[in-house]
Amino acid sequence: MPQWQKVMANGELGEARARALLLQRFYVLDRSIDKDGADFLIQLKSEGKFSDLAAPRLGIVQVKFCENSDTSHYIPIDYVLDNGRLIKEFFVLITEGFEERKINYFLTSSDLSTLPKVDKKGKICYSLTHKNRLPFKKGSESEILDDIHDRISERNEEQNNLIYKSINIPDFNFDTTSLHYEWILPIPNEFGVITDLIYKARIKIKPQVYELDNFSINSSVLLTSEDVNKCIISIDNIINDENYITNSKDVFIRIGSFGYGAEDMFKIQRELKSAADVHIRRIGSLRKRGLLDKFLEINNAVIESHEKFINDILSPLAASGDSRDRIPFDTPAQTKIKLKDNSFEIENISTDFIFDKTKLEISNNFLVSCNKEIIKKVLTEGTGYALREIIRIRYDIMKYIFNIMCPDQKCTNSKEIIYIG
Repeated sequence: MPQWQKVMANGELGEARARALLLQRFYVLDRSIDKDGADFLIQLKSEGKFSDLAAPRLGIVQVKFCENSDTSHYIPIDYVLDNGRLIKEFFVLITEGFEERKINYFLTSSDLSTLPKVDKKGKICYSLTHKNRLPFKKGSESEILDDIHDRISERNEEQNNLIYKSINIPDFNFDTTSLHYEWILPIPNEFGVITDLIYKARIKIKPQVYELDNFSINSSVLLTSEDVNKCIISIDNIINDENYITNSKDVFIRIGSFGYGAEDMFKIQRELKSAADVHIRRIGSLRKRGLLDKFLEINNAVIESHEKFINDILSPLAASGDSRDRIPFDTPAQTKIKLKDNSFEIENISTDFIFDKTKLEISNNFLVSCNKEIIKKVLTEGTGYALREIIRIRYDIMKYIFNIMCPDQKCTNSKEIIYIG
């Protein structure tokens, strides 16, 4: 193969690998030209619209491919610095080798600034020889994605804070998934579902923002931060401020003509702290065992199975005029998942209604979760009201998976999810 064809093929392979990796967590945007080192522009999936006052920041990813350890690359210093300041959302992803010998390296702008500089064709560049990039070798794709996610989130919060300081009453829009992806994972928890507890705290606090400007500093953190630890600190600041709230039976935040009972907030805060401690410990247990990526992979497979069930079976059923007479309300839906022997690789997975209850699968070879409320919700309230029951199946399946992966952290009586959307 001519050298120029080899270079093009390697470049395409590197970009294909990078795109597949980034698409797991981000929206990946293409540019018509490669400018300022931006092979890819990426956006957090949880962020708002570009028309928002605080438009979402984009990450800049430069991709390099190395055939082997003999290959070197060079990154122009202008890609990394803007008027002498590091561009925090600039990243370099290097993929080296072929097939099972593939290795990933990942560097932030801060990492790049520590590398030796060389003159390449009149440009000052950071040198990415094998020796220089070796300290930045990554064994886990999640580690790369987490680092990118956290740095872009940090830049978005910096930008949001500038906006919030310039206006009196911000407008907050959030849903139950407006958190860092690790806090959304269906980790079984005896104290509560993290997304439920944060959502309850947010919907109780949000109305007060529009009546009390001084209250908005901590409220804005609670309503926008993807970091549950920051949310916990903000709630502490709110409920421990004697100007607004005291711990007694007649607890009120006095705001104009409104009275805000705070007893529920104390309860939510106690549950949230306990639930967050458990969640962090169990995520850490998965990560320590090297099973977090597998947990994510199985969770995504269950989501795909449920999406197929909704599109192919549930939605047509809800639209059919005579379904109410044909199907009993207590007809269960069931997800079955079978893993390959001695591994966490999925052999098969399916989700369907079980019209013949004698065929309900209860077997040591399958992990099974059933829900008898889905038909009732679909036929009386519509497809949307059945989604929570489907999500409960997923949480149940993932509790089984977690207990197998981390038997020392076994959870038997985890809370069920309440809020969705």
